[in-house]
Amino acid sequence: MSEKVSGQDPAGATAPQAVEDLLKNDWRQMRRDWDERAERDARFYIASGTADASSFWRSGEEELSALILSDVDLARSAEALEIGCGI
Repeated sequence: MSEKVSGQDPAGATAPQAVEDLLKNDWRQMRRDWDERAERDARFYIASGTADASSFWRSGEEELSALILSDVDLARSAEALEIGCGI
């Protein structure tokens, strides 16, 4: 038995539109999931399980030194823009 593939799903969306709709739904669900996590305990989810404020800020300093600044030579007067989670 052979079926003709028309490029449309049963609801009438074209294949590219169907993929776009799926991605939009995934994005919305992911946003809801992260918003819920942020409401429960933002620091925990941002900093891989740190429980208190001092551990949270220390983990940021350690990761900055180890992952970002280890290969960068900056003047003390250098400025940087950090685009992060909003805390």
